[in-house]
Amino acid sequence: MYLWTTYSVFDLDATIAFYRDLLGLKVVRRFAAGPQKEIAFLGTGTQPQTLVELCTSDNARDLAHSTTISLGFSVEDLDKAMARAEQLEIPIHSGPFAPNPETRFCFVLDPNGVKIQLVEQK
Repeated sequence: MYLWTTYSVFDLDATIAFYRDLLGLKVVRRFAAGPQKEIAFLGTGTQPQTLVELCTSDNARDLAHSTTISLGFSVEDLDKAMARAEQLEIPIHSGPFAPNPETRFCFVLDPNGVKIQLVEQK
């Protein structure tokens, strides 16, 4: 079973707020992991779940993230999710796209520039 995706973030609190406010994820665990380093695991709270692990440290300002990777999240209604993003002043990076009749999606960027795919599947 796939457990989590880990990446380093510039601002842990801002990134947690992004996932909480846009996608409803909750902090499952948050702890200090050494001097000037903190880790938070986010998830839905239901089992089984795949988590997002966010790490921050005092050298986070030097981060670079790949533009070819995205994290995909299921949404019930893409139009409502896009409206929620707009309400939160999160611009739509690209889309919406409909590669087939059962799937629609768009991309937004989290506070660290990581592409987040919002996917509606029928």
